[in-house]
Amino acid sequence: MRTFRTFSRLRATALLLALSALPALAGIRTWTDVRGRQMQAILLGVQDGQAHFERDGHTFRFPVSSLSEADRQYIARQQLLSRRGPANPASPGPA
Repeated sequence: MRTFRTFSRLRATALLLALSALPALAGIRTWTDVRGRQMQAILLGVQDGQAHFERDGHTFRFPVSSLSEADRQYIARQQLLSRRGPANPASPGPA
C-alpha cells in the first residue's frame, strides 16, 4: 500500500511539472530572417525596432527589419492584440 501512495505522489509531481512547462512551450516559435535562416525562440517584446528573444535561457535582440515579412506581420498582429486587451473585457455597467 505504501508503494502505491509513493507512486501516486510521483505521478502527481510529474504531471504538475509537465503542465507548468506548457506556457513556455507554447511561446516557442520558428523565426525566419530575410536570408531564410531559421531559429526557434520565444518573443519577449519589441522596443526601438529590436525584437527581444529568449532561446536556451539567454536573451538577445534582433532587428525586426531583418525578419521575414511573415514574421514582421506576426509581430504586428501580436502588438495589436496586446494593445486591445481581452476580447470581452468585464466592464462595470452604469451605476
